[in-house]
Amino acid sequence: MKIKKIVSLFAATAMVLSLAACGSSSGSASTTAAAADNAPAAAASGDTMTITVAHSLFEGTPEHNGILKFKEIIEEKSGGRMQVQVYPNSTLGGESTAVEGVQNNNITMTFANTALLSNYVPQCEIFDLPFLFESADKASSVLNDAAFLDDFGKNFSGAHLQLVGTSVTGFRWMTANKPINSFADMKGLKIRTMENKNHMTLWNSLGTNATPMSGAELFTALQQGTVEGQENPISTILNGKIYEVNNYCVDTRHVISVSAWLVNDQWYAGLSDEDKAIFDEAIKTCVEFATSENASQEADNIKALEEKGMTIVRPDDAWYASMKEAVGDSVEKLVREDIGDEAVEAIISAASK
Repeated sequence: MKIKKIVSLFAATAMVLSLAACGSSSGSASTTAAAADNAPAAAASGDTMTITVAHSLFEGTPEHNGILKFKEIIEEKSGGRMQVQVYPNSTLGGESTAVEGVQNNNITMTFANTALLSNYVPQCEIFDLPFLFESADKASSVLNDAAFLDDFGKNFSGAHLQLVGTSVTGFRWMTANKPINSFADMKGLKIRTMENKNHMTLWNSLGTNATPMSGAELFTALQQGTVEGQENPISTILNGKIYEVNNYCVDTRHVISVSAWLVNDQWYAGLSDEDKAIFDEAIKTCVEFATSENASQEADNIKALEEKGMTIVRPDDAWYASMKEAVGDSVEKLVREDIGDEAVEAIISAASK
């Protein structure tokens, strides 16, 4: 089944699906107000503008470095007329706050994990299906299909968001503050998940105690023992210094981590043709850079974690089989209820080709 069918199925139902309420935000009124001062509406060609980019990851992550490429290109191509201000590490609030800031046009651009975005755009739940992609390269080829990006992006308009790109962060890994050497060792672990029902169902099915919270709260929660472990892409585990509070890193590869890059749809529509062309070129380079750097850095990041004292655990085939059996179709049933059977079957078909 072709990828275009996947997204057309989503687009047909996008306007009738209700948008679920988002999880609690870690942003403050003062920081949101600060963002508003830096994110004017789209200007006519020739006018100056400031593009505010806020995100929840750390400096040094591939996504942040991609944004620096974006800044470099857009400022150079516009002759300095378009300026980019970057706020990493939840400076203006957590991931949810940044998305809401883009919705309200108080922040120009952000990127967010599709697991969180399913609270705003239910069709993003396709990426919550566990063990969907056999490799990050396969996921990237599906996501970067031009027809997919164009048609799937139509689902975001109801949330006042414009999808301008997607990047694959890689698979998500589990970390813990105690030895995890078998599937049985995962049982009962109190693990932080994103504020997403499908991810919580996945981890509860694996026998752990899923504890949702924002990324901004994570390190302190691990430090204080509120949770015993967490799950994130390797780059986030390294740059977030999770090795300081967790000693074990397990290659669970349960879900692919996908970032959607977003601007306010009305802001984007208001750009002149000249400025839209500059923006599109810059964001394309940004997204490609982030995906490429995530892929190329994984081996080095794993080595760096080992040097920091982390034990890297590689489950064998039997362990993976036990995980898949434990999860079964528990997550898939939830996703089917929300976005329909055909959509789920279509993405599974595309991922398996």
